[in-house]
Amino acid sequence: MPYAKALLAATRSDMLVDPDKHKVVEGLTPEQVAKMEKEMEVLQRDLGLIEESHGNQVLNLVLARGYLAKLLGNARVARYLGQHHADIFRELQSISESSSLEN
Repeated sequence: MPYAKALLAATRSDMLVDPDKHKVVEGLTPEQVAKMEKEMEVLQRDLGLIEESHGNQVLNLVLARGYLAKLLGNARVARYLGQHHADIFRELQSISESSSLEN
């Protein structure tokens, strides 16, 4: 319940379901509520920026993994890496064969 009260306190009135209803948060001064609202706005803006960049980063990772798989599909490249850089080769194979970007 304290978390929900903190969210209520940090949310601007115009973002509430019933903005005309006066929100009362016990134990907080109007200055503290205003400061929390400002911090919540900054957090929401930062989250939006992260969400925008995430899509581009995922696309780049998918493209890089596809290129890596094609490169490792070349028998000469695979043989060279296997003979001279076996540890790196195993890691690159693991990345290219991975079914998710989290591995």
